[in-house]
Amino acid sequence: MEADAALIREILARECETVTSYEVPPARATDATTRSLILHLAHEEKEHIAECARYLARLDAGYAEFLKAPLRHTLADGSVLEIPELPAQA
Repeated sequence: MEADAALIREILARECETVTSYEVPPARATDATTRSLILHLAHEEKEHIAECARYLARLDAGYAEFLKAPLRHTLADGSVLEIPELPAQA
């Protein structure tokens, strides 16, 4: 199961890189349809990221715990960064 989790993490990293590569070019596109297509592709990659994250939570209990609770970190300057949990889906 750990090998599967490692594989999903690798794919997750690639999907994140792909979203970044798709979100930069639309500003360079001269055609609205081209921009729309590129942004559509980025949206699909984000769906893949969500799918991989959910599946990874099934394979890695420690990862699943991070997804369940809000995250709170004290930064170097003493300020607190808090990322609340997602609202429940209707």
